[in-house]
Amino acid sequence: RPLCLVLQLGAAGAAEALAAAEIAWGDVSGVDLNMGCPKHYAVAGGYGAGCSPLLACDILKTLRRNLPPPASLSCKIRAQESGSKTLDLVRILEAAGVNAVTVHARRASEGPGVRADWGVISNVVQACGIPIIANGDVWNANDAERVVRETGCAGVMLARGALRDCAGAFGGIQESRLAGNIWGGKPWGGLQSAQERTQERLQQREQVHEGSQEISHVADIIGRYVRKSIETRIHPANTQYTVQAMLHEASHSGGTKRSLPRDCREWGEALSSFRAAGREGVRQVASVCGQRDFFDKVVAEADITGDRERGERA
Repeated sequence: RPLCLVLQLGAAGAAEALAAAEIAWGDVSGVDLNMGCPKHYAVAGGYGAGCSPLLACDILKTLRRNLPPPASLSCKIRAQESGSKTLDLVRILEAAGVNAVTVHARRASEGPGVRADWGVISNVVQACGIPIIANGDVWNANDAERVVRETGCAGVMLARGALRDCAGAFGGIQESRLAGNIWGGKPWGGLQSAQERTQERLQQREQVHEGSQEISHVADIIGRYVRKSIETRIHPANTQYTVQAMLHEASHSGGTKRSLPRDCREWGEALSSFRAAGREGVRQVASVCGQRDFFDKVVAEADITGDRERGERA
């Protein structure tokens, strides 16, 4: 079964949101509007937490009118100033046509050091008729199971936990029986085989000895991510930023940067010394993360394919 993939958009206008969604719709199962990002640039730009309910409704209704009927729409929000205002916002979004809402259980003014209030999510679940997805302080499978049990949510979203240790975060999470109800009846396929592969990697990780092999877990995850970024031509600045975020979260899982192997600490330092742009930026990121040979191979294959296509056109 195909894996369910959802495109999340940060948009300050309906036209730009629709243009982006139409480009990606053939490759995704749903579109999600981000109303939760509290970063200054997002709020100042009128998207993320700066997206007003009126604007969000305009965007969501435009997407609903123009996307194919199977399209699933969702929205991610932050907890509002009060529980009643959070509930009011979810009801407004439901009326605009969303299939599900993710609630981040912190206010936009609250940083990651503030404990997420899962009670906000529980209140929304009890009062609304659409699936509610929980977000905030979910680091691993145990947290995911607990937030589902305590709030009755239909699903779980996590970000920093996945950056810190994606294998550990997802390794024990079971496929939800409600998942198909969220995304227009499309099941979140492929999870079982992915879980089996994750369990194998976790077992291998337990067998890794202390010493130089300690790097294998973090480095393997980052290496696979960088290779996939090269294959799919992700902008090198995005790859650079994500790898830095992965290293940061991994370093804090043990409370100190010393918990990371030396090679990974050196990667972080090297990635901070330049701004990745263009093919050279991809080469730099690949070189830092030990993927230079893979980069050269992909570039060579792309050049050969390009020469062949130009010859055929001639």
